[in-house]
Amino acid sequence: MSSVNLFARLRQSDREARVALRDLYEALSPHLFASLARRRVSPADAAEVVQDTFLKVWTSRATLPTDANPNAYVWCMARNAWIDRYRMRKLRESEIASGVDVEKMVGNVEAPDSGMFVSCLEKAFDSFRSAEPERAHAIELVAVQGMDHRELATALNRSTGAAREFLSQARRAFSQVYDALCGAAA
Repeated sequence: MSSVNLFARLRQSDREARVALRDLYEALSPHLFASLARRRVSPADAAEVVQDTFLKVWTSRATLPTDANPNAYVWCMARNAWIDRYRMRKLRESEIASGVDVEKMVGNVEAPDSGMFVSCLEKAFDSFRSAEPERAHAIELVAVQGMDHRELATALNRSTGAAREFLSQARRAFSQVYDALCGAAA
């Protein structure tokens, strides 16, 4: 790739930004497709990952670091897009196995409006609490009130081992919701 910083060009006029995006796409997409194929990613999934990657480049062009190596940065974005896609697939599979309706929980979170900002973690937990109130309560007892496993067992009217297992399942279920809403990098 040329030494001209394409990320800086992406911040210029719309015409120049489109040319820079096209140059970046033409330079990197064949390599991204080949890399994904070596990892046995289906052609359809590879196309989605590459599309998601360049869409992210375009939508975040104003905040891309102009001192970063565009090649390495886009490769990392593609890797993260593939990981997100893989996690969502696993999340849906585990949803079927666990009976937790993650899509319903994810759908409960609204996009931030012009009002008060609510962090992604708070949104994820609110969504989780509305779908899984008993599990959310167990997490709150430990995280907010500082209960240990013995105290949690008493509060939940369970044995210590059962309370520990219930908390573990609750944390796993919340983790799935958090990853779906906020992503691993959040």
